[in-house]
Amino acid sequence: MTQQWTIHVPAQIQDATSGTTYQADSWGNLSIAGLPEGVSITSLPDAVSGGTQACFEVTGTPVTTGEYPVAIVGDLYINILGSSVFISNMSSDQMIWVVESEGGPVGCTYASAQNFDAAALSDDGSCLFDAVNPCPEDLNSDGVVTISDLLALLAVFGEVCPD
Repeated sequence: MTQQWTIHVPAQIQDATSGTTYQADSWGNLSIAGLPEGVSITSLPDAVSGGTQACFEVTGTPVTTGEYPVAIVGDLYINILGSSVFISNMSSDQMIWVVESEGGPVGCTYASAQNFDAAALSDDGSCLFDAVNPCPEDLNSDGVVTISDLLALLAVFGEVCPD
């Protein structure tokens, strides 16, 4: 499994108590806690500026089913008169549900495919192959040119091909 997650920091932040609006400077020193075993992150940015967003990847295959509260945690800074001022530690909490799929993980199970997935236990029809067929005479794709291939050709010999 590979998923893209996005962190968005709004341009302005409103204080829930006073109602005052501040210009967001950044959300920095980011970390993630609570991911299921077997799942990891790549390219988590150290900070995201106010009014922007950043993407990172979540990859792997969870080992155990269950509910996983995941928290993205970091230091929130606002801009006051051109200076970056630390406000507080802020957390964005998400929930990941890992359920057992019937038949296990799905994906491309053909090792010769461009998108082969070694973790997949059943094929989902998503395989991508190079357009070049190393053995075009193998009409039934069993890996061997035999009488079966000749019979497959003779079965359609003389038919008009569709446009």
